[in-house]
Amino acid sequence: MKLQVLAQYAGQSFRLLAVAGGTLSHVSPAELAGMDQQQAEARCGPLDLLGLQVLSNRLRPSSQETITHLRDRSAICAFPYC
Repeated sequence: MKLQVLAQYAGQSFRLLAVAGGTLSHVSPAELAGMDQQQAEARCGPLDLLGLQVLSNRLRPSSQETITHLRDRSAICAFPYC
């Protein structure tokens, strides 16, 4: 059921932001500062999904004129609402 809801939002051009967390033990601030994201995630083990944020990216009214202008000049649009 959850995957169907996510697919529905994604199919409607919403942005989905997953928020996850984990525990990073026995790491000094200096050591943490030298880690990249992948290293920190590997040290904490499995992350727990904390939540999902659904973000809307609606077109401004003035955007339609720009899209039409680009279409008339054979520009390729990657968004479903073009």
